[in-house]
Amino acid sequence: MITHDELADWILIVLGDLGGSATRARVLDVMEGQFGGCLAADDRGRRKRGEIVWKNNASFARDGLVKAGLLLSKTVSGHGTWTLSPAGKRKSQALRANQDAPLCPSFRSIAANVTWSTAAGRLVGLVPMEPTFTDNALLALAIQHSGQIKIQRFTSYEEAQSGADWEWWIRDRYGYAGFRVQ
Repeated sequence: MITHDELADWILIVLGDLGGSATRARVLDVMEGQFGGCLAADDRGRRKRGEIVWKNNASFARDGLVKAGLLLSKTVSGHGTWTLSPAGKRKSQALRANQDAPLCPSFRSIAANVTWSTAAGRLVGLVPMEPTFTDNALLALAIQHSGQIKIQRFTSYEEAQSGADWEWWIRDRYGYAGFRVQ
């Protein structure tokens, strides 16, 4: 299960990305888009009153951020609006600068979307074709990891020549390793 500290960091990062202030609903939507792959099944469960567990916990994490002076109180920012304080802006920038979002949650999320789209498509007789899945996967990776990866899609001709939809080139301090993905 995701911790309140992790949720607090996500809130700070997302608010920084949103210009420092946004509604609770907007913050939670962006958090789910950026970090949803990190949530466990327990996080996605529901409380007795029906609210999703991680979203409820995020509200408690927000309260902790207000107490720590990283977010402005409701009386200052307005009901339902979450706003970074000056200290919160600095913390948000520091978190973003040190963040290299892991690719694994993104791949899990993309795989779940492919599974869902395939099943839903079968129900109505309209399963998306393979190029659609490839384009959607590359788009999701480009959006979620714009600072970490560079994407250059193969043309149909290049795919026919190489047999791959794209190539991965992974770099560490020793050099590169490459492989092709179909």
